[in-house]
Amino acid sequence: MGILQQREGRTAVIALRVPSSLKAQFQVLRKRAEDAGFDLSATILDALTRLAKQARDELDRMRDEEHEINGRAMDSTTEKLQ
Repeated sequence: MGILQQREGRTAVIALRVPSSLKAQFQVLRKRAEDAGFDLSATILDALTRLAKQARDELDRMRDEEHEINGRAMDSTTEKLQ
């Protein structure tokens, strides 16, 4: 196995407004993680990925329930393909 690894894909920067106390906590955590040989950014990325999937799933369920409530029950797989 070679030492070179392919990138997983293109990356982009997002900005979130958070309380300054939370930012300070992340700065301390980042330093501690780096000192211990860990990548806090990778951990945060993993958490954000799980959050995005959870939010998407919840919104999909809400949409599906709304269709059922309005008497317009639809097959969600068919709807997603359109």
